[in-house]
Amino acid sequence: MPDISHFLRRLTEKAPRPLPVAAGAVVVNCNPFTLGHRHLIATAASQVEHVYVITVEEDRSVFPFSVRFDLIQRGLADLANVTTLAGGRYVISSATFPTYFLKGRANDLVRIQTRLDVNLFAQHIAPTLRVATRFAGTEPHCDTTRAYNAAMAEVLATHGIDLIEIPRQTLPDGRVISASAVRKYLAADEWDDVRSMVPETTFEYLRSPAAAPVITRIRHS
Repeated sequence: MPDISHFLRRLTEKAPRPLPVAAGAVVVNCNPFTLGHRHLIATAASQVEHVYVITVEEDRSVFPFSVRFDLIQRGLADLANVTTLAGGRYVISSATFPTYFLKGRANDLVRIQTRLDVNLFAQHIAPTLRVATRFAGTEPHCDTTRAYNAAMAEVLATHGIDLIEIPRQTLPDGRVISASAVRKYLAADEWDDVRSMVPETTFEYLRSPAAAPVITRIRHS
């Protein structure tokens, strides 16, 4: 794995000055950015001085990194104490956590890789950005993400970093808001359901010609 020092310098260059004393962090993929992501990040921003939203940079999702990152920034533009950062090769990447992208059942390899990824965060990224609290959404369905949350609870505590899990946001009818649900509704051309789960900024993009190739891939996958 390449020297991490260049990546850490890049993070600090984009961080606010002076550095917040006890910041929070959220790691997201946002494939695409939903109201659930917005709820998680806004809740975190209400509890700490500053929140870093670190986005998975690996381009192995349906929506390209450039699109995901842009939608996150647009969807959080009104939150003054939030900074969006790219995760590079050191946050949920093919180098640190390749099984994340397979989304299978949790196994020993998944558990090893989750701890590698969280340890990198705790030992290098958190002290660089003065992160004292990591926030995550609860995970009722995905085994891999649930294993990642379990690894965070175990590893972060040994480094004096708090983990706060925030319940997933639901619609009035009880449906959990998730990016996978949005992709399912896109595949079925159910635009009212899509709109109920995403911010207006995401919906505008999804209805634009720029999103057509991505939506076509979703419908044929």
